[in-house]
Amino acid sequence: MAPLNFLNLLAAATLAVIALSYSPAPVVALSPDSHGQIFARRGVHHGMRREPASNKKRSNSKRCKVRESSSLVSSSTVSSYTPASTSSTTPYVAPATSSSSSSYVASTTPASSSSSSGVWTGPKGGLAWPNGDTGKLSNWKTSHMTYLYTWGSDPLPAASNAGFHVLPQLWGDKDTATFAQNIGSYTTPTYVLAFNEPNESGQSNMTPDHAVQLWWQYIEPQKANGHKLVAPAVSSSPVGFTWTQEFFSKCVGCSIDAIATHYYDVSASDFIAYQNKFHDEFHLPILVTEYACQNFNNGPQCTPDQIWSFMTETTAWMDSTDWIISYMWFGAMLDMFNVNYECQLMGSDGLPNTLGEDAETFSLRGRRMVKLSPAIKHLLTLRNPNSLPSPTTARLRQILSSTYKDAQSRQAETGWLVLTTCTLLTLNRPPTLAHFYRFMTDTDEATGSRKSSVLEAVNKAALVRESALKSTIFVGVPRVILSLAALNEVIDDEVKAALRKDSRRISTPENIESTLVRGKALWDALYTPYADKLHDKLGGYHPDFISFIIQCYGAVLSPLPGGVKGYADSSSIHDPDQGNLSRTLGSVVGIACLRAEERVVPQLTSHVFGLLKARNAENQSKEDAWLSSDEGTEWVIRTVDTIVDGVKSDGQEFHEKVKL
Repeated sequence: MAPLNFLNLLAAATLAVIALSYSPAPVVALSPDSHGQIFARRGVHHGMRREPASNKKRSNSKRCKVRESSSLVSSSTVSSYTPASTSSTTPYVAPATSSSSSSYVASTTPASSSSSSGVWTGPKGGLAWPNGDTGKLSNWKTSHMTYLYTWGSDPLPAASNAGFHVLPQLWGDKDTATFAQNIGSYTTPTYVLAFNEPNESGQSNMTPDHAVQLWWQYIEPQKANGHKLVAPAVSSSPVGFTWTQEFFSKCVGCSIDAIATHYYDVSASDFIAYQNKFHDEFHLPILVTEYACQNFNNGPQCTPDQIWSFMTETTAWMDSTDWIISYMWFGAMLDMFNVNYECQLMGSDGLPNTLGEDAETFSLRGRRMVKLSPAIKHLLTLRNPNSLPSPTTARLRQILSSTYKDAQSRQAETGWLVLTTCTLLTLNRPPTLAHFYRFMTDTDEATGSRKSSVLEAVNKAALVRESALKSTIFVGVPRVILSLAALNEVIDDEVKAALRKDSRRISTPENIESTLVRGKALWDALYTPYADKLHDKLGGYHPDFISFIIQCYGAVLSPLPGGVKGYADSSSIHDPDQGNLSRTLGSVVGIACLRAEERVVPQLTSHVFGLLKARNAENQSKEDAWLSSDEGTEWVIRTVDTIVDGVKSDGQEFHEKVKL
């Protein structure tokens, strides 16, 4: 799912769509109670009864075909109302008469310049949050999410502590006392939101005259405290626009700095035209405090694909439009109050679901998301897209058992672990790595019950992970990702908890020099007496190529500083040397990968020499000394061949999928 390239068509689309018709879009039934929570206020709009709110998704089978939209402002309801040209310096001045034909002058402060008056500005994303003051708010704060409001005025310390800029609202008549009590706690200049859908009987439900009265009594005084004042947010039904026109014509001298809008319908282009209409009429920046891809007109609800497209198109447009201050998608809540549950941003755990995570970061990546065309999707199914089939479990256990017993007889179990990991990974059979771990830790295939101790299992898992990481140099990232994902699926939680979490390979100004020294030392150890000649030759292919190789050798292939681990060792989360492989075993990694890869004999030969030269390394273990002997090196190559032949000879497919 992805946004269309809308911005290139914006000018033409805006002119065309303004002339189009709109369907009446009912309000969302939200109202703050005395504790800042919200609850459903209505169930009927335009003669249509809505189903009770539920945490279940609606049945698509009960959705009706969409009907033709009606005009946003019908010819029978438009007042003879002509706004004057805008001024960028004067506050909003309403006409001296209440006649709808009078003009007005609005203050046009772009969203990007509102910081000049002290109101905090930043990325435009926001949350319409009906869930109270909860510590989970920190899970919703990203660099894109700036604003938050609750349909009320209660301060939310958790929101402020998480870094949100909270916007208080006077919802309507019933909240005036609470608003008067709370508004003084907002000492930092902010946007103060006026009444919620005053044109709707189930919402704040007031005439423009009464709204003007409340404005002067409760909203206008906040201007003296440095706040920006936001005009009421009407519903997106046609009467909402005319209500707003009348309110502006009667709010003579009101200091209106911005206007809030709500929008519920299924077309991104109509959404954009709707916002443009309000901006063209009132010449004020806009906060979109409720919107969703929702059909309130007896038509079919938006599918997830349509919601994604709607969200990404509208977000891209709002992010690029300087007079849009903020936007709040509906909704970050469990009860969607009769709005399409496919629009829900919150999972059952109170944290962002997939759509919620996308909404949090759209400003950073939404416009870069693309959608695969059917033709491209089809192409991706061709040319053997899946990993190769694995042998049956019985066959794989037979291969592992026979090679392990052979390694035991030679006291080369660590070498066996490393070469088996790298061989299976190179063969691109990810499930085999999961079975390999179960085999080593004596884990029951059916129940997952492990007989090995936690410390023993942690050590083996860490050695497999490290071997796989080093394989990246020889066979690339994709196969390593798939195999590590398969391994990660079968490691039980107790073992996972004891595996190292912090990277030891992050480059810093303090360690980069030692990493390069370590890489050059390994290079020399592997390729002497031809190290310098080969260095210059590879550098001649591309000036950055040899630098990249040396950095990889130092950061990944060479042992990390400290001690090294073996097959029979144990390890824990406190083990600083967890998973560290010796210089000898690094050469075993290279041989296993390149032998299983096939058709790269020059590189394989180089690393065979590298293993033989490891016999000169200091402080070799008994196992490493044997592995670097002629006999040991031959055994490594032959054992890789045995595993390759055994895995490839079994023709039965193993249909276990790997979750990344």
